[in-house]
Amino acid sequence: MPTKNLEAVDILEALESKLAYVPGGRDREGRPLIVVDVPSELQPTTKPRLEVLIAYFLSIFSEETKKNGLVLIVDARRGAWRVARSCVRLSTVLLGSYGASVVVVRPDGFWDKRVDSCTKSHKEGEPQYLTLSRLQLHVDYAQLPYELGGNKLYDHAEWIQKHILDTTKRVHELIDSVELKQLDIENSWSEMERNLDIARVIGDLEKGVSRVTDWILGPADAMLNSCCQVGFDVSSSEELRRRHEELELECRETYGRYAELLHKIDSLPSTRSSEDLKSQRDFMDFVCRSFANRLERRRNVLITSQRFFRLVSEYFDKTSEVFDKLVMGNRTHDFSQAAINLLKLQQSQTVLETLERELVKEGEKLSDILSMPVKDALGRDVHVDYGEDIVNVRDILDATNARKNIFNDSVELQKLSLKQISLIYTYESDAEQAVKWLNDLYDVLLKNHMEIGCNAIEIQAQKEEHQTFQETAKGTYDYGCQLVNGARVLRLSCRLSLESNATLFSRLRQAWKQLRSVGQEQLTRLRVCAVFHRSVDDHCSQLRDLIEAVASLRRSLKPEDVTAEARAKAEIRDILGNREKLLLEVGRMVRLGRLLRTRLKEPLCHQRMSEAEDASGKGSNLTAVEAISARLAEVTRLAEKLDAKLCEAGARTRPVTMSSSAMSSTSSLFSSTSAPATTTTTASTQIQPVPSEARSIAATTIGVTAPLISSSVSTVQLQPKCVSTILTSATVSSESVATSEPMMSDLIISTAATVSKNVEENVKIDRDLEVEVKQDVGLDEPVMNDEKNEDVAEMSE
Repeated sequence: MPTKNLEAVDILEALESKLAYVPGGRDREGRPLIVVDVPSELQPTTKPRLEVLIAYFLSIFSEETKKNGLVLIVDARRGAWRVARSCVRLSTVLLGSYGASVVVVRPDGFWDKRVDSCTKSHKEGEPQYLTLSRLQLHVDYAQLPYELGGNKLYDHAEWIQKHILDTTKRVHELIDSVELKQLDIENSWSEMERNLDIARVIGDLEKGVSRVTDWILGPADAMLNSCCQVGFDVSSSEELRRRHEELELECRETYGRYAELLHKIDSLPSTRSSEDLKSQRDFMDFVCRSFANRLERRRNVLITSQRFFRLVSEYFDKTSEVFDKLVMGNRTHDFSQAAINLLKLQQSQTVLETLERELVKEGEKLSDILSMPVKDALGRDVHVDYGEDIVNVRDILDATNARKNIFNDSVELQKLSLKQISLIYTYESDAEQAVKWLNDLYDVLLKNHMEIGCNAIEIQAQKEEHQTFQETAKGTYDYGCQLVNGARVLRLSCRLSLESNATLFSRLRQAWKQLRSVGQEQLTRLRVCAVFHRSVDDHCSQLRDLIEAVASLRRSLKPEDVTAEARAKAEIRDILGNREKLLLEVGRMVRLGRLLRTRLKEPLCHQRMSEAEDASGKGSNLTAVEAISARLAEVTRLAEKLDAKLCEAGARTRPVTMSSSAMSSTSSLFSSTSAPATTTTTASTQIQPVPSEARSIAATTIGVTAPLISSSVSTVQLQPKCVSTILTSATVSSESVATSEPMMSDLIISTAATVSKNVEENVKIDRDLEVEVKQDVGLDEPVMNDEKNEDVAEMSE
């Protein structure tokens, strides 16, 4: 009975009957044991159950085990022989070739009734009838269960349960394998259906590829071959581009199908049919790409052509506009707008140059594209004649270049004119500013630079500051002159009127002249005051030295020493001579000081009355006048002190005669700086002779009855504290007077001669003083000549 036809219920029922079982033991040759327990009576279910059990046991063992053989032990100890024999036969048949040995166990009483031949041999395949005690000859006790006299543990119920679990597991495994096989079958069926669908899709794709390829190689290529013009102006190029866009719209549907086919073909699985389709797809891709490149080239040609003609039109229009507005429209000279117009012209020129470069670039690009060969969708050369279009582009480029040259020449000339006019405006504006600066400097000079110091140090500092101020003013004037001259040259170059330029130059000169005159006046005052203070300081020092010399001579004089007395007389004569020379210079400084006091109270220029009153109200030079008065009082005091000392020493003084040229030379220090002051030295300079009465010692006195300093007379007289200086003291004895009379007479004669000599040197000293002042003032000939030349130039203009 095949095992596959058995049901689990039948097998389980048969196993539970324990008609046969596998105890798990092996014979001495290692073959598995199958035990059949013969029932006492033969039942109708005995044979079917035995068949089920034998078939089940054979399914349990592996093929290798069954090939080695199985040992069948039939336990017939409780059953009848008839039943045992039937079970043995059935089991032997069921085992078939797998039954290696059949052992039948009979009870011991069975052998008492049988007679066996001792000489009979056992045949292979026949059952062996043994007692239980002899069973150990074939199977070890350890391999036999308790039922057969062995000691092997065997629980039939447990064995059944275990095999039920094993069978259940195998059943599940079989179910899983069946499901897997079912899945494989379903997958194979789906794959077959999918292959059929793919085959149908491949057929449809091949048809689509063929349609796309045929359309591109046919109608599309023919339509593109019919379009070979690029236009000759903006409107024609726009019309051609519009037609080309219509052609692209017609090709858009084919491009869509082409892209869809590519996507579908690329998504197909790799099969032999798909490989053939992919080769067709590659050809379609090549054809479409070639046609698209040609279509793109045509579109680029039309775009470049349209852009080129638009740039040409724009360039010609803008050049005409700029030429009309900024070149021809700016013939009227608006100086204030020249810089703005120049900037506009430069910006317009820059824009036009950029536009012209783009135009030339686009023209050359269009010419190069038209010169390139054209290929169809299969890569074959297509003859397209663009000769006329290339010649047209070249002619337009040549015309543009000629227009550019003419336009640039006109623009450069206009730019030069505008630059000159702009520079004229700038120069004259800056010159106006220079005039304003000079006027401001003039106001500053009148307000802040009118003071005179009280001593030589302050005056020197003021003089240096004033010189710096004058240098600044001179630099401003020179700067303005350069600007005016530059504007004049540019006006001559542009052929413009010179009237406004001449007016501006006149204003500049006028501002400079008034500033220069006032500045020179102030500088002259500073320098003359500096000469005055230095000279007075020197005179005071010399008078102090003479006073000290007379005082020391008087202290060292001894009446008994004749030699010392004679030496003292000689020294007194020298002192008197130095006194007379010094008093001449002092007299000039006194007159100069009085003149300075008067001059410093006057304004620097012809100011308005209110300005003069304000300046006098501020008392800007009152301190300087007071300082001059103090210096005059100081030198007068020292002169009087010197005369007093000489009188005490026993000397007499005479009036010192001065020429009138001393006063004129002093006054000339404040004369106009345009011409040098001259000191006239005439031969008629009068030197007052010593009167004959001077030789009389008793009655002759030399005194001064006029004031100490007088500008109304030409003589300077020194007046001691006493009315006259007595050459002989009243306390001296008559002997001393008698012995000293000849000597005093000689002293008076010597004094008169000294006075006459000093008077003759008066003019020379005056001249030296004037030269010193002029050198300090700096009125040298080159400066004077420059100023004269400027005045002459102004008058000539």
